Amino acid sequence: MRIYLAGRLMVETESGLLDEEDLPARQGRIAFAYLVLNRRRPIPRLELATALWGDSTPEAWEASLSALLSRLRSLFRKLPMDADISSLSGSVHLSLPGDTWIDLDVARNSLDEAEGLLRAAKPREAWPQALVCYSIVERGFLHGEEQLWIVRERERIHNEHLRALELLSDITLAAGEPAAAVRYARECSDLEPFRESAYEREMRADMQMGNHAEALRTFERLRRLLADELGADPSPALQTAYLRALQG
Repeated sequence: MRIYLAGRLMVETESGLLDEEDLPARQGRIAFAYLVLNRRRPIPRLELATALWGDSTPEAWEASLSALLSRLRSLFRKLPMDADISSLSGSVHLSLPGDTWIDLDVARNSLDEAEGLLRAAKPREAWPQALVCYSIVERGFLHGEEQLWIVRERERIHNEHLRALELLSDITLAAGEPAAAVRYARECSDLEPFRESAYEREMRADMQMGNHAEALRTFERLRRLLADELGADPSPALQTAYLRALQG
């Protein structure tokens, strides 16, 4: 069984596909995502209700939550999928097969593995792992929902997206592909305009290609942004890279 939480929610089994449109309204999407992310522990019913409704928890939330969980159980049986939602002692627990593939888990494991391979000077082995992470986390998470836990999870995924882009830039540069390194670094700075480490990677890749003028323009782009928005200067590390480009 494969569960997709990034982008469009889906469950894929040998018997068929459960699409997010099959889930019971927006609360169904939110409940399913929360249950999967917290599947390793029983979730108190009030905690789950807060995850669903936030500060707008209805007075009859117990009945509403029970009805929602019942509809999810019915969907699981209809697919059918080897999963179950149990309620015991005021808590809710989602049981999944031990070999269930979950995209965000795969992305995080792949990112850690790729970083370890790059530290071991194995950029070509790191490349596919980093690309797996990138292809998953770039899809985002529960678009349009703003509950606090969703925002926090989205921020975590965003940070992993940035890490994956910088890692891909490092990998391609180490593999002798500086043009690709520039593209990944630029995509990173487009997502996070004040992230100096992305600019530094772009400058290194430009200089490896002999494009010192491009490296200087990259530095100037950041310098103006920091001056205009924050009244600050680039870090000493980036200024050192700038001096290297000047000497090139």
